[in-house]
Amino acid sequence: MGFGFAMAWAALAGACGGGSLAEGQPASTDELASSLYESLPPLVTVDVGTLRDVIEAEKTKGSCDRHFSRLDPATGKFDPSRVADPAQAQRDLILCGKFLFFNLPVASDVAVPENLLNALQDVFPQVTGRAMTKLGLRENPDEPGMPLEMPRIPGSKSGPVALLTGKVRTLTCVACHVGTLPDGRYSVGMPNDQLDLGTFSLLSQYPLWLAGTRRDRSDSTKWTEQSQQFFNELHDASKGVFNPSRTLLDLADTLGFLGHGRVIYDISGQDPVPLTDQRTFFKAKRGRLNPSSPMLSEPKVEIYASTPPIFQMAHREGSPLGEPYLGRVTSSRSLEEFIRQAYVYTTLKTEYSTPKWVDPIAAYLRTLEIPKGAAVFAPGATPDAPAVQSAGNAIFKRDCASCHDGLRGATSASHPLDAAGTPKNFDQLFIDYAPPTRQSVTALAALMKVGMLPLVRTGIKSRRFDLIGARTRLGYNGAIEGLDHLLCLEGRTRTNLDRSDPLADSVHAELCTAYAEPDRRALRAFLRQF
Repeated sequence: MGFGFAMAWAALAGACGGGSLAEGQPASTDELASSLYESLPPLVTVDVGTLRDVIEAEKTKGSCDRHFSRLDPATGKFDPSRVADPAQAQRDLILCGKFLFFNLPVASDVAVPENLLNALQDVFPQVTGRAMTKLGLRENPDEPGMPLEMPRIPGSKSGPVALLTGKVRTLTCVACHVGTLPDGRYSVGMPNDQLDLGTFSLLSQYPLWLAGTRRDRSDSTKWTEQSQQFFNELHDASKGVFNPSRTLLDLADTLGFLGHGRVIYDISGQDPVPLTDQRTFFKAKRGRLNPSSPMLSEPKVEIYASTPPIFQMAHREGSPLGEPYLGRVTSSRSLEEFIRQAYVYTTLKTEYSTPKWVDPIAAYLRTLEIPKGAAVFAPGATPDAPAVQSAGNAIFKRDCASCHDGLRGATSASHPLDAAGTPKNFDQLFIDYAPPTRQSVTALAALMKVGMLPLVRTGIKSRRFDLIGARTRLGYNGAIEGLDHLLCLEGRTRTNLDRSDPLADSVHAELCTAYAEPDRRALRAFLRQF
């Protein structure tokens, strides 16, 4: 979800009239509000290190309370008259954003009941691992046995339902946007290439399958053959496993046997996802996401995307430094608009798409920097010689820069899909869209309410190359497994050049056939510098 843009302290001083705000000198209300939101100090330079380092790099406790106290209660917007110390106000703004990024303490209609999460981990440890670590999540050092990426959040259920489901949890930004460097350190802003969102999504659908009658469970119009096989294997594996945390699984199974499975649908507030989404769950694998499920399920098109890096992205409405759009399914004109949409995806509500909740995250994301001196090579590997890097730079300028002319290898404008050889997943997406599930209906209505642009892709824009040498999933669909695969080096080849396949590895396949090996090695050396 995050997109960052690091601003130097000198820029802050310039915006504040030579540092007058930092020194406590008088300034207009407009100047103060502008400086706090648009010029950020180098408070959070690089969030990188061990998991404990990343969590505690900056103390966030109380930062949101202090920041919220500076907002106008009527509008939720920042009120400069409530600021006594501008530097501390900036610090709290950014650290509140980090707290929201990691914890997302807002009510959600797509949260996971804690009892269900416990049941899945206790009954199927061979699939989930402790704290869902086999699915690419990380155990929370402050909450042993639970994923860092799934904190408790305020629940929207009450009464008997709350007693049955327990507390609720949801995936936060951290699930996709905190990755692991080759040297083992964690980096905020790097994609989590180990995330197996497909299997996680399948597990979340298991209680809905259990709630069906025997006929429903084998109905090919509701569940794909692969889904039926996967769920039947889970069902067989759970026989003889008894523990208190599996309450929801037992209830769903019993209600399905009695023909009252709709109760589970009502408790969860969700319908089973379309067959197309189920197919993507099996194909997604690690590092490949199905970004439309389950909130904007598209029953006609298989959609896959990999997570981009999110460092230093200056995305402001009307700015030439911004991106043509953020996200790969919906469009946005600014980072703030994108975050408003992201709140809808994570909550199915519009109440959090306001400056109170949006501005802190935007401020934090704009401070994220690319790790300096990060180990982009495998441990013990020999760095490339400067002459090889220089040769790669020359090839890039000659053959690649006409398209990759934006910030750090991105493009400054959208290009036709055919020009990049990318599968046409995002072409004319969601035209005449008819939401197939309750959650899709809610999501679409909420997204339109917060000012979403039309859901139609007219082209693509290449992503930045940030940390490209350390990443294991490249391309929009995540089908390119690192630089060696992109350039067909070290024995790697392209195996699926069918552009009609959404998981084809055909993007820039000409690199492997039109360039001699020395040139490909030179290009790799150049790209590793990003």
